Amino acid sequence: MTVEEFKEKAKDSEWAPGWDEIEQAFQAVYGDQEPSHFGTVITSRAIFGGQEFLDGYSAYRSENGYSHIVTFGMSELYAEEDRLGKQYSKWGYEMTVKLK
Repeated sequence: MTVEEFKEKAKDSEWAPGWDEIEQAFQAVYGDQEPSHFGTVITSRAIFGGQEFLDGYSAYRSENGYSHIVTFGMSELYAEEDRLGKQYSKWGYEMTVKLK
């Protein structure tokens, strides 16, 4: 994606390229499964001065009998032009947990 394409897509305030990448990675494993998603209250998120540092998490059901949970918010989820092309965004990873 070029910088110009990024800037054009970033005009949509709901575009979350980091979020999309996480969901695509999990879709590669879990197909079209709709995960259970649990989000934090937007106004309590750290970006707005609150104490919640995660935007939420999703839980996928595995055919092997476990739930696979992934967080959203430790990496850059939203379109931040100054982060474009950098090696890492925020902490550069999300937590994943498999619970049986």
